[in-house]
Amino acid sequence: MSTTDPQIKTLAQPGGRGRAACARAAEAGPELATALRRALPFLARKRVSITVDPTRCTSFADLAADGSIVYTAAFNEKSSSTRGLVLFDEAALARVLDGVLGGGSATTLPSAKLTSAQNALASRVSVGVLRAFADALAARLGLTLEPCASKEIDAGAAVVVALVLEGGGRVSIALPLGCIRTDEPSADPARVDPGIEAAMTDVELDVVAELGKVRLSLDAIMKLQVGDVVRLSLPLDEKARVSAGGAVLFHGRPTASGEVVAVALERSVG
Repeated sequence: MSTTDPQIKTLAQPGGRGRAACARAAEAGPELATALRRALPFLARKRVSITVDPTRCTSFADLAADGSIVYTAAFNEKSSSTRGLVLFDEAALARVLDGVLGGGSATTLPSAKLTSAQNALASRVSVGVLRAFADALAARLGLTLEPCASKEIDAGAAVVVALVLEGGGRVSIALPLGCIRTDEPSADPARVDPGIEAAMTDVELDVVAELGKVRLSLDAIMKLQVGDVVRLSLPLDEKARVSAGGAVLFHGRPTASGEVVAVALERSVG
């Protein structure tokens, strides 16, 4: 973040609530990684793996003082009326600017200051990344993110989820601590008649493996023909979500079993 970014007063590190918020935000890590791939298709084409750093709680002042951050995009979170940031370090921004033009291997910027054309390209791409992140966080945490032109950020604590690109580069999202709810009441388990419970174990549910989806205009859908190939948003090396009854149970790896598509379960949810 450059010295022209807003100066924010340093706050003390949050305590238990910060840890709880970090734990909740960490749940969205895999979805954010998938969202970044969707927003930056060159990552999938070049098979760039993405890892999620441990989620941390810090202050926006510390982020403002972080010299490794070279570009930020601000957003509003509507439900809490708070504001956060998507942040790119130099390697990530260089790879993004290079990648959308057909490259993707550059990890340094040609100069310390972006040209007007580079700024325009970075703005367009960062909005796409933010919208992809917004979809993921709406589904996982119930947040509503919208792009914001102003980068004036209120002093306060931030929960940071950092996505690390293989080969160099870090794209992070700093969520205001106040927008992450950690106090949802947990319902007491209802008493179920043992006979009914035993009978319910034989009830069959559809197990759904979400291998990907793609948004197409109505015009594009009407033009689809037999023989066309529809490219899904899930890269071949990304995890698929396996759910039943509307609840996600596992993350798995797409594979093949005999002559059918299969999903190898790798991580349980919850």
